[in-house]
Amino acid sequence: MVLATGELFWTDHQLAVGLDFAPVVAELARALEISLEEMLFAPSRTWARARGLDPVQDKPELGTMRVLLEKAARINAGALPDRTPGTLGLNGFLVAGGVANYCYDDLIQDLHYANGPRRRAAHKEVLTGVEAREFRERVLGVGSATSILARLAERLGPLLP
Repeated sequence: MVLATGELFWTDHQLAVGLDFAPVVAELARALEISLEEMLFAPSRTWARARGLDPVQDKPELGTMRVLLEKAARINAGALPDRTPGTLGLNGFLVAGGVANYCYDDLIQDLHYANGPRRRAAHKEVLTGVEAREFRERVLGVGSATSILARLAERLGPLLP
């Protein structure tokens, strides 16, 4: 539904001059958050609990998702274990699922990018149509061969029960 809301706003107003396009970015970022929660974070909590490990927090926001992945990546790289609850289990889940490399490289980069416009949209800054178009193109893949959401589905889809 959030994806449809963002697209409806974009379709109806993409040619408007001087309009704040933060709602488009906010809704697309929310769609990304929901997708990550369903494909990555919820399954990782189930996996961690089944092994007696602390799970990551329920429904983290986009910026927190990136931070959790960065901390789990440090564990994977052999750094001292992070004390943030769930990062050890998150790393175990990603390694066991064969997606650690994707999550610790491409996904973290995608989330780093997405969190900038998302944060601005959520904190009442005005976003231009050009900024919303770029964000929409990267998240949905409009005008390009790949999108953040398509890569998520392709890479993390097999992890779903």
